[in-house]
Formats: sequence, C-alpha cells, structure tokens
Amino acid sequence: MPELNGYNTTKNIRTFKHCKKLPTIALSTNRNKELIRKWASLGLTGYITKPSTKLATLKAIDKVQSSNNPVH
Repeated sequence: MPELNGYNTTKNIRTFKHCKKLPTIALSTNRNKELIRKWASLGLTGYITKPSTKLATLKAIDKVQSSNNPVH
C-alpha cells in the first residue's frame, strides 16, 4: 500500500457505519508496542508480526472469532 499504511487503513475502515465492528487483523513488521496500542484504540482486533507462521495466523483468527462470538 504505497499511499496508505495499516494504521490509516484501519482508521478509514472504521469511518464506514457498517464496518464499525468489523474484525480486523494487521500483519506487519512493526513491533512498536506504543503504535500497536494506538492502533488498537482505533478498533484493531488482532495483530500478527512478520515473519509469521500459519499457526500464528490461525491463532490470531481464532482469538478474534472467540472474542466476537462467545460460546454459550
């Protein structure tokens, strides 16, 4: 995304009414915890650092699904 980074993409996604609660998972090389917390405040629901594994990706997806759809 040469003109847009993940932080601003998340910010833009959240401007759409029907996307306010859309689960979003970032895949990034950035490990800056302050930025990740700031990003989470926009509604980021998961974060995976590169390089990543298939297992890490599946765990992040499972965590987001579990938090959005609690089992009764």
